[in-house]
Amino acid sequence: MFIILWAGISFVLFGTSYSAGDVSLWSFPSLMTKDSKGRNKLLADARIVSSVSGSIIVLTVLQASQSVGNFMSHKMDNNSNAMQAGVMLVCCLLIIFGSALFQITGFFVKERVKPVHHKVSIKENFRVMWRCRPFRFIMLSGILRSPYMLMNLVQNVIYVYYFGNNGQEPYIKYMLVSGTFSMAGQLIGNSMTPTLVQRYSKSGLTVVFSMISAASGAGIFCLYLIFKHNLCDIFPFMIFSALLFAFSFGIGIIFAIQSFMIGDAVDYEEKRSAVRHDALFFSGQSLLVKIATGISSVICGIVYSAIHFSGENINRINEALCNGASFRSDPEFEKYTTPVFIMFSLLPAIGILLGTIPVKWYSDYE
Repeated sequence: MFIILWAGISFVLFGTSYSAGDVSLWSFPSLMTKDSKGRNKLLADARIVSSVSGSIIVLTVLQASQSVGNFMSHKMDNNSNAMQAGVMLVCCLLIIFGSALFQITGFFVKERVKPVHHKVSIKENFRVMWRCRPFRFIMLSGILRSPYMLMNLVQNVIYVYYFGNNGQEPYIKYMLVSGTFSMAGQLIGNSMTPTLVQRYSKSGLTVVFSMISAASGAGIFCLYLIFKHNLCDIFPFMIFSALLFAFSFGIGIIFAIQSFMIGDAVDYEEKRSAVRHDALFFSGQSLLVKIATGISSVICGIVYSAIHFSGENINRINEALCNGASFRSDPEFEKYTTPVFIMFSLLPAIGILLGTIPVKWYSDYE
């Protein structure tokens, strides 16, 4: 009980301190220039760096954790405990290293837009956010889009179990190839967005590229149904990677535009009340990530519990795979692979489509 309490308090303290730095970081572009084109370029660049960093972590943290876990397994009796210790050690080191890099930003950023400093209560902050109608629609859109995070949460299961048979087959090559396609899609989408918003409305672009991402997600599930046991073959795998590229391309544009919209909401509220709320409004962006992670984690937990892909049953599955069973090919494992692919592709597609509904009302403020 003490360990759980300690872990919970530590997690809350870390989340609070990290959010304070994250909100400040995303507020900088809005304070570095008042020109909307310049601000959008800065926000797009920030999205590019975020996409590259996130992709590198996704592509390396699992392999690094397993390598450390394998090393520690020689010194620990329980292999499962060694793997868990490997994950914890690698993640803690990354958190310490990443938190240290946060400090560099403060030395090199110059704020050219001077906000009006005034003290307000938490209750008043919520009033300001609710009163700003365009910001309200941005937040509602982000909340409805939350299931997109499922793709990030279950992708390790896809690679480790479906492509790698839980370490019995090499899966890193699949992760690197498809991950490169995904990262390229986000980078191209992020970099194109500042040009696109000069020619087309942000709400219209959000709807169009949401449909592209949703269609790509649905396409991944259809591909799984067609090549249920053979996605590792070169032809279906390249289609899989291309669909991931299209999905990430749309996502890159959607989330860059979301940042642009928040910057516009700051300007809108300044014109309305003569007060800038950069940090307050950009805190909504961090909040949306946490809401998406929370909702998607709950969905994952419910599905894993329903199909018994948790607890002692995981140990039985791993033992069967070690004894020659195939998670990808054996029909007895379809009760796991199909729900996992639904969470990886269909549910994110549905969430992205739902996120377009509030955009209809946001368009009135463009």
